[in-house]
Amino acid sequence: MTQILVKEAMEQAPVRVAVGFQNVPGEDEGMLTSVTVKDSRSLSIINRNAGQKEQVFRYDAVFNQDTDQEIVYEELVKPLISRARLGYNVALVVSGTYVSGKNRLLRGDEKQDGIVQKLTKDLFEELDKGEDHRKRLITVSNIQFQIDGSTVDLLNPHDREIQCLHHPVLGLITEELSEFVVSRYEDAWDLYLQGAKAEKLAGAHLDRCSTLFTISLEQQETSGSCLHSSIRLFDLTGEAEKGAVNGATPLVYILNAEPSHGCIGTLLDEALGGNSYSVLIYCLKLTESWPGQTVSALTLTQGLKDLTNYVTLNCWDYRELMQNLRASIRELRMKISSNGDLCNEDVKRLGSLVQELQSAAPFHSDLDRVYAAAMKRRSKLAEDNAALVQGELMRMERELQLHEAGSTVTADGTARLRREREVVVLQLVALRREKKEAEKDLQSMHQNYKTELENQKLKALQVLREFREASRLQLTALEKRYRKLLQDAIQDAVYLAAQKQQLELDKQHLKETIAELHDQLSVTKQRGAIPHRRDGAAD
Repeated sequence: MTQILVKEAMEQAPVRVAVGFQNVPGEDEGMLTSVTVKDSRSLSIINRNAGQKEQVFRYDAVFNQDTDQEIVYEELVKPLISRARLGYNVALVVSGTYVSGKNRLLRGDEKQDGIVQKLTKDLFEELDKGEDHRKRLITVSNIQFQIDGSTVDLLNPHDREIQCLHHPVLGLITEELSEFVVSRYEDAWDLYLQGAKAEKLAGAHLDRCSTLFTISLEQQETSGSCLHSSIRLFDLTGEAEKGAVNGATPLVYILNAEPSHGCIGTLLDEALGGNSYSVLIYCLKLTESWPGQTVSALTLTQGLKDLTNYVTLNCWDYRELMQNLRASIRELRMKISSNGDLCNEDVKRLGSLVQELQSAAPFHSDLDRVYAAAMKRRSKLAEDNAALVQGELMRMERELQLHEAGSTVTADGTARLRREREVVVLQLVALRREKKEAEKDLQSMHQNYKTELENQKLKALQVLREFREASRLQLTALEKRYRKLLQDAIQDAVYLAAQKQQLELDKQHLKETIAELHDQLSVTKQRGAIPHRRDGAAD
């Protein structure tokens, strides 16, 4: 069952927008524009020199980056974690110029942690304290978008082209982008910092390059279905107008509904207008580099506030999905076999189906649940044995206390030794029971692992068979095509040889005809010259 977004199952999710200032003054006489914060959700701006009327802009939050960052994080950013755990895509888009304070907002400083660090830490804490005991796979990636449209894999630089594709199972994915598996918050944060360091080595014009840090989360439900969610953290750099000296932010093209500009345009289309719960934070510095810069930025962000995303749960049952994919592969193979030809479209379709079949396999098995159940049984057995021994010790102490008054020291010592011996024997019996249970679980798990290994081998062989069959069909079709081309070429060669021979004969015949005509012309000239000589002699 490929991932189909049914409109009835979609949920509307308006894009939430916040504007953050480095310093939010009331009115400053040194500024061309006067900005006034009315409340935590609106502000006004007026150009003093132009004599314009006051313009009011409303957002989901207006905050001071120096003092109100924690409030905005708790109200807008942190709720994205719960959405991601449920299987929804989420996105945090932070935009602004290189000097707007967005780097400090994202990465933090010596005074406070950045938003990315808080989000990553809270995500792993929520997953660790969860009681659902789902099997999870968490990966991270980091990509840089340069001003010439090229992309750089910051965690594993290479020269291959990174492309964005819509996968029928996983949704929007990036091909040729390295993903690293992480299990702890520290690992994810170290990879983020590693990507930040690699930005400086990836190329110049850092003040005009954007980045995307992605955390992908896959979870398996107890029913066997799989949940997939992506947490995309955009760091966009640029001005709020086209033609700006430092380049325009990609948000300008999103607002104007212009065609996507490469991979970053496709990813932003998904975050702002696609299948994602999204929050946009625009960082602004009030000191304008050019007149109207502040108004342009606020106008841009207010326009983006009107965007509405349509989100759906990223969930599929891999067993049903694999059955449907295999059925589609069989149908395509029968079509190819019946037609006897393999066009490029069929080749691409067959390759994509086999690739989907590979990606549809579950990322874990039932062995972990077997292991967890065995550990639970052993823990319960150990607790029961400990309680039994503790009860026996308490009974021994009570009996000894009753005999203390009327017993001698020797008798009392003998009774204590006898009771301690009984307790030791009881402990040995409990240990033997635990050992027997552990051996039983070990044998069972060994058999399960062998079975799982055989299943994995069979799956791998099946995929290889599919690839081999696809290659065989392709080679057979190519062989037929080239054989036909060779036959046509031979026929053309024979025809051309015959035509050449005929032309040679015609050429030879023309030469002979020309020679005869030349001889006749010579004879005619000679005959005409003889009467002229005779007439001259007579005179």
